[in-house]
Amino acid sequence: VWRQEIEEVKARYFRFLDLKDYEGLAAIFVPNASFDYWQGTHIIEGVDNFIAYAKESNATATSVHHGHMSEIDIIDETSAAGIWSMNDYVEYSDGRPIIRGYGHYYDSFSRVDGHWLLSAIRLTRIRIDRE
Repeated sequence: VWRQEIEEVKARYFRFLDLKDYEGLAAIFVPNASFDYWQGTHIIEGVDNFIAYAKESNATATSVHHGHMSEIDIIDETSAAGIWSMNDYVEYSDGRPIIRGYGHYYDSFSRVDGHWLLSAIRLTRIRIDRE
């Protein structure tokens, strides 16, 4: 059951991000979550800072994110880790190049008040194609 709950949280992450549902997106994270989308060169601390970043960086974007082939490790009753293969497509209306990315999400989860929430995201990219 926990594995399925964790997979559903990650599925919501992709859906909320693509639909720009920032309220829904914020609700699936612990408040002090950390975000590393740049392979260690810039880390965002806190869900409020992440939501502000997402709103700004995705303002002119239409995106499609897919995560699949989950590997989930339940560490104990309140913590878990997961890895997802990913690919994304981001098209901007402001003239920036279209991005097609491929890589992996490395996530940490915390069980809070009976619900699994994301506590950390680290994205590593194997390849990025720009059009």
